[in-house]
Amino acid sequence: MARFRWTKEKVQEIANLCKTREEMKKKYSGAYQAAIKKDRLNCIEEIFANHKNQGKTKIEWNQKKAILELTAYSNKKYGKNFYTFEKVIYKGYHKNIEIFCTKHKKYFKMRFHSFLKNQVSCSQCETEKRRKSGFKNKIKAIKDLEKFSDKEYGKGVYTFEKAIYKGVYKPIEIYCTIHKKYFNTTTPHNFKKKSIGCTQCISVKQNKDAIEAIKDLENYSIKKHGINAFTFEKAIYKNALTPIIIYCTKHKKYFNTTNPHNFLQGVVGCPNCLETGFKPNKPAYFYIYGRPDGYLKYGIGENAKTRMKTDCKEAEMLYMIHCEDGKVIQNIENSIKKSKRLITNQAKKDGKFFAGYTETTVKTNKAFNILVDIAENSAIKQGYEVS
Repeated sequence: MARFRWTKEKVQEIANLCKTREEMKKKYSGAYQAAIKKDRLNCIEEIFANHKNQGKTKIEWNQKKAILELTAYSNKKYGKNFYTFEKVIYKGYHKNIEIFCTKHKKYFKMRFHSFLKNQVSCSQCETEKRRKSGFKNKIKAIKDLEKFSDKEYGKGVYTFEKAIYKGVYKPIEIYCTIHKKYFNTTTPHNFKKKSIGCTQCISVKQNKDAIEAIKDLENYSIKKHGINAFTFEKAIYKNALTPIIIYCTKHKKYFNTTNPHNFLQGVVGCPNCLETGFKPNKPAYFYIYGRPDGYLKYGIGENAKTRMKTDCKEAEMLYMIHCEDGKVIQNIENSIKKSKRLITNQAKKDGKFFAGYTETTVKTNKAFNILVDIAENSAIKQGYEVS
């Protein structure tokens, strides 16, 4: 196979592809070595004497390259001659250059690299850009509200022709086509959380929710106690924890000693219907058991373990006091409820509701020791020895 040999013409072609000798040496070392060696071509000086960049300093070359780069980027990004660069003096990548904005007929200064990263500093161009972007975002926000409204409440129920979007937490004006009125009592954030703002629509929704809640109570009553055992014709539902008026058909009387939540937990509320209840004239227990959800439950009853299993099957009995006089046990519980040494209705404060939630505290050794201490001191004061 014939060996490749560099010729002067081929080396000249390679040199024309390079800006400097250093570039040729780095990229085309074979051609460069052939041109510099005396026993070979020995033509490097002659080639670069006629080179297209010969005589130009590095700064001059960078100046030309910089303007070409700026022009190419600007024409592609903003349109031909939108910005011009006749006063640009290139001093470095992070140095300021002077650019002319043909739209606003003014010069502005900014860093070379910032312009190439789309960080335009013509103040008027930036202002227009922000206004345009903000206007588009506002239109998009209103359209999002319209789509949500059509999907959630029905097409055209609420309209937004007068809505001016100022922010997600700023009130907007909405028109209710059902009640033929404008309202501005809600924000975009609340509207999407289904807090509508039209007072008449809210009243209708609350009435529907109340009717459904009463129906749930009626269905539960029929399933648990039988048809017409309890009726709810005078019941006014406000929320799950507010007492309601219920009629007991067995004892022919109204009562309001229970709320919807407790009624659904089996706490009827009719005093005459209570088959069980604490009887101070009979032997009783004071008990403390631990629940798996992080609470200590204390209470009184004729059978502590049965009560615990009824309330919570996974509970663990921790402490009991038995007394033949139920009055002593009742006073122990009253002493704990009156005590200021710990919170005695922790579950209620936490918003957690289960059987016996009003007699609870946190499940810690400290809370347990305080409960035991109060109980035993109360029993001793009443002349009962705790074994």
